[in-house]
Amino acid sequence: MDKNKLFVIPKPIKNPKIRLFCFTFAGGTVTPFTSWPHLLSEKVEVVIIQFPGRGSRIKEKPHTTMASMMAELDLHADFITELPYILFGHSFGSRVAFALCCSFKAKGRKLPNYLVASASRAAYLPINGKAIDRYSDRDFIANIVGIKNVPKEVLSNAELMELVLPVLRADFSIAGTFVADEIKMPFPILALYGKEDKGVTDEGVNKWADLTSIGFKKAEIPGGHFFINQYRENVLAQLENIIDACTLIK
Repeated sequence: MDKNKLFVIPKPIKNPKIRLFCFTFAGGTVTPFTSWPHLLSEKVEVVIIQFPGRGSRIKEKPHTTMASMMAELDLHADFITELPYILFGHSFGSRVAFALCCSFKAKGRKLPNYLVASASRAAYLPINGKAIDRYSDRDFIANIVGIKNVPKEVLSNAELMELVLPVLRADFSIAGTFVADEIKMPFPILALYGKEDKGVTDEGVNKWADLTSIGFKKAEIPGGHFFINQYRENVLAQLENIIDACTLIK
């Protein structure tokens, strides 16, 4: 497996003190994160996870289970754990990031210094709703429009939708079926949530506290579900504080 396919590093850093691994939302690409390395301090190297079926891997079949996602990541566990690291996941990406923590913990691998769960209920809570990944293309698209979980620029482009539908279906299928174990992790968790995001409740955000034995914090960000695009500076300010705290620890 080519490491360069899975990891996108927009700005390689010489001798970084810490790495930030970013996991995108269902059907998402690396795009929301590509500007981050140019706005964060140079002690952190931003690594964006690019699973099959998107970006330069558009011709590859997407993963259809969380287990297969974990299997690909595990092939590169040495790189992920080489330095101190932080995991950031947005929406579905938060569940993938926590699943990686569970996988690494079970195998005795080094765990992250911090997990930032963005726009997501706690990973051990099931996502209640219809199995829309089984719908016809027309009904599937109508439903994802309704829950506002896909950017408008994707939904309005027929050719792009044809390309991303397999990934969207696969990601929504995993999101709808995967439920993490309720395990207290030995690292702190920060939950970010959008002030206007109707799909993520206060209760769901607060439940992330059940998954850490070290410490839990939450922070409200202006905007809706995709606040990482609209209010990027607010998100990066939170991350910079965490990066500073993690790199001060000796």
